[in-house]
Amino acid sequence: YRWPRRGKKGRPSEKKGIELFQFNDGKINHVGNVSDVPGGFLALHPNQKVLYAVGQSPDPAHSHDGTISALLIDPATGQLTLLNQQPTGGRGPCHVAIHPDGKRVALGISSGGKSDLWALENFLPPLADPKIAAAPSAAFAVSDDGTLIVLAGAGQDSEPVWLIASDGASVQLPLPGSIAALTFRRNSHDLLAASRAGSLYLVRNPGA
Repeated sequence: YRWPRRGKKGRPSEKKGIELFQFNDGKINHVGNVSDVPGGFLALHPNQKVLYAVGQSPDPAHSHDGTISALLIDPATGQLTLLNQQPTGGRGPCHVAIHPDGKRVALGISSGGKSDLWALENFLPPLADPKIAAAPSAAFAVSDDGTLIVLAGAGQDSEPVWLIASDGASVQLPLPGSIAALTFRRNSHDLLAASRAGSLYLVRNPGA
């Protein structure tokens, strides 16, 4: 799935929506398009049946508002059908993650609103550190067992990276403040991080 880049001054490109591609014997084939569904970041439900997408609202009158969309995946063709859309509660939604239990969705919001931590509170107890709760997010990751969340602050290069445990306790990780992407290794607490400068980092079991 791909969301076409916007043109100059934030105007949508001629082709709007999420692009669908099929992989077959190493080849990539374009198979369709879902128009007017913003997809700045995508996440697949654990049941493999629903795709979640976040991005700016396709409505010109609300272009600064964020939306999250749920799309049903046809198992035979891979085509997407929009189920519903909801506002994200802030501008600049840049990340979405699905809890391993498949029942909760967390949003990363870079500006406005309460940032993504209003959604993370649905995963874990409310955070004890108000500095974290107030911080916009560039990226975050949820471990496969749902017990750890890592949050990278947005905006300043000095923004810290926080590890949040299932009891709500938090600790700052020894990573640079310019992290753009985070992910846990499959079935592991080992953390992989990528910086805006293109560097890759591996933090082994940061919750130990």
